[in-house]
Amino acid sequence: SEPLYYYTDTHWTPVGAYVAYNEIIKRINKSYPYVKTLDYHKLDSTRMTFKERFGRNGDGADNLKTDDYDIKYLFYKDSKNYNPAKYDLKVAIIGDSFSGELLFWMGKSFDVNRYLYNEKVELFVDFSMKLWEDKVLSYNPDILIVEFVERYAYKLLDLYKD
Repeated sequence: SEPLYYYTDTHWTPVGAYVAYNEIIKRINKSYPYVKTLDYHKLDSTRMTFKERFGRNGDGADNLKTDDYDIKYLFYKDSKNYNPAKYDLKVAIIGDSFSGELLFWMGKSFDVNRYLYNEKVELFVDFSMKLWEDKVLSYNPDILIVEFVERYAYKLLDLYKD
């Protein structure tokens, strides 16, 4: 079994992000029942350490001033023999750094060309849709995904306070 989080970092592994992707597709199915998850077993994969993939040790290892473990994680890439269905829906994602691996999976099912990223979400005292309203409205997505790691979830309470 594959870990959902890196041992030396707080972020999702590709497998962890796939679990999130799968849950998102379930929610999308309520409005667009024809959308199906891709079969990750059909993608090519390789194993490498966090440091081999990202060139650093990971948040946890950096904070503890330790080296990366020699754990090899499963990373996915395109396969010449598998072209999953890409749905003609415009998707916008507002998120933090956890959206990085999620974008890989979402990009396999949708044209995700509008990703509004803010790694410094913790700096926003007043967090609301006003921050992204113009960009989202100009793109006019069929699906809007707002993703923030649980330690910032309380900020979502003010999302539409206006």
